Amino acid sequence: MRILVVADYFLPGCRAGGPIRSLKNFVQEFGRENEIYVVTRDRDFGDSAPYEIACADQWVDLAGSKVCYLDPSRQSGQTLRTIINDLKPDLVYLNSLFSPFSRRILMGARAGQLHRFELLMDVGGEFNPGAMAIKPIRKRTFLMISGWLGWFRNVEFQASSEIEEQFIRQTFPTHSIHVAMDIPDAVLHQPRSTCPRPVRFVFNSRVSPIKNIEVVLRAFESLIRCGDGFDATLAVHGDTSDKAYEEVVQSLARMCGDRIEFHGGYDHTEIWGILKHASFTVLPSRGENFAHSIYESAAAGVPLLISDRTPWTSIAQQGAGWVIDPDDTEGWTRRIGECLTISDEEYQKRSQSCIDSAKAVRKLAMAQHQKLLAHLGE
Repeated sequence: MRILVVADYFLPGCRAGGPIRSLKNFVQEFGRENEIYVVTRDRDFGDSAPYEIACADQWVDLAGSKVCYLDPSRQSGQTLRTIINDLKPDLVYLNSLFSPFSRRILMGARAGQLHRFELLMDVGGEFNPGAMAIKPIRKRTFLMISGWLGWFRNVEFQASSEIEEQFIRQTFPTHSIHVAMDIPDAVLHQPRSTCPRPVRFVFNSRVSPIKNIEVVLRAFESLIRCGDGFDATLAVHGDTSDKAYEEVVQSLARMCGDRIEFHGGYDHTEIWGILKHASFTVLPSRGENFAHSIYESAAAGVPLLISDRTPWTSIAQQGAGWVIDPDDTEGWTRRIGECLTISDEEYQKRSQSCIDSAKAVRKLAMAQHQKLLAHLGE
C-alpha cells in the first residue's frame, strides 16, 4: 500500500515531542511492507532556520520513508494537490485535525481536486477536554463551519485509547473511529533493585499549562517549608513557548531554592541518559493522547507519579506507580513525601511492573496498527 503521511513536524526535529517519535516508529515498523511518504515542514517547532537535511523539491530517504520538506512558501494547497495527484497514494494519513496542512487537504478532497484515496485522521489528543479548553472558540467555530461544508464526510479517525474514542465520538458520532495507540520505542531495560538516592524526580515534557508542572512545584514548596529533612530534587526537561506560563513556573521554582533544575529541551536520543539518574517520573498532565514520557519511564523501570488524565491510569494502579488528581496539591504533596521513604523491596516490585507494562503496551500497539492498516487496505 502506498501511504502519504502529512504532519507538521518529523525527523530530524525533536521539539514537537511525542508525535515525532510516534511517526518515526510507525514508518520504521511498516515501511518495509508499504511505500511510505512523509510531507512535513522544513524546520523544527519554534525554529526559524530549516534543517540542513531539507532539500527543496526532492524526496529524502529517512527512517524507512521518503520525506518531502516544505519551506513556508511551498505549504500551499496547490503544492499539496500536486504532490497527492502525482503520488496517487492509497491512503493519506493526517496527523492533526487543526493543522493548516489538514485543512487544505480536506478542502481539496471535498472539492474533488484530488486523486481518490482513503483518508485517516489521527487527532493526537486534540479532542481531549484539556486541549479543547485552549482557544476553544476558534476550534469550535472551525469544527462547525467545516462540518457544514462536509469536509469530514469520508474521513476515518484514529484514537489512541477508548477514552479518546469517546471524546471524538462526541463531535463525530457516526464516523468510523479506530483505536490504535501510538507506537513507542522498542527499547526495554532491566528492572532496578534499589531506589536511586538522593531521590530525584524528573519531568520530561513540554512546560505548558496542560502539562501542569506547577502542582509538583507547589508540592515541593510545601514539603520544603515543613522541613523534616526533605532531601529530593526535581529535574525539568522540556521546552516552553508560553512566556507568561514560564514566568509562573519560574516564580514557584524560586520558592524551592536549589531543589529545582531546569535543563531545557532535549534530543530524544538523550532520554535514556536522563532516566538513568531518575528515581521517579512525574507527569501531572490535564490531558494526554499517549504520553511517550510515561512509556519511556516505564521501559526504563522508573516508577510513575501521573495524573488520572492519561491512558496509563490502570497500569499505574496495577503496580507501576501512583495516580493522583491533577488539581489535588495535597495528594501530590503526600505521595511525593512518601516516595522519599520507599523501601528497596517495594521499589524493585514497582520497577518490574513498569518493565512488564511497557512490554505489553508495545505489543498491543503493534497489533492495533496491523489491524488498522489491514482494514484500510481492503
